[in-house]
Amino acid sequence: MSYIKEIAGVFVSHSKNFTIKNNIFDNVFYGIILQRVNWGIIKDNKVSGSAKNESSSGNGIHVWKSKNIRIENNTVSGMRDGIYLEFVNKSFVSNNTSKKNIRYGLHFMFSHYNEYHHNEFRKNGAGVAVMFSKHIKMYFNTFHYNW
Repeated sequence: MSYIKEIAGVFVSHSKNFTIKNNIFDNVFYGIILQRVNWGIIKDNKVSGSAKNESSSGNGIHVWKSKNIRIENNTVSGMRDGIYLEFVNKSFVSNNTSKKNIRYGLHFMFSHYNEYHHNEFRKNGAGVAVMFSKHIKMYFNTFHYNW
């Protein structure tokens, strides 16, 4: 854990055409961090943490200033936000399970032309937050017992 550095299981910066697939990230502060990347796939990963409160926990899948990202078939639990997208455009979030996260199952900030479908959001602070974002398509998602 660090309040200064972004400590993650995987940190990808300034890259394109990559795949992060079939990994287990257990008891992580941040699971996967992507920054300034394009055309990436995050698929079939399990990310779990032991978040106790918002200020001392990181996000499961954290994407910043990126585009054309596919986040598919992942399971994320016990984090601050399960999946967090900030300044992320033209991306897809599908078939994920985001559960038991302190704040949001999925969180969009300043992100446009994105789509999320066939995801399950269970026992999070809130299922999904869409903030300062435009042209977000959502369909066939399931929400269970979010507070």
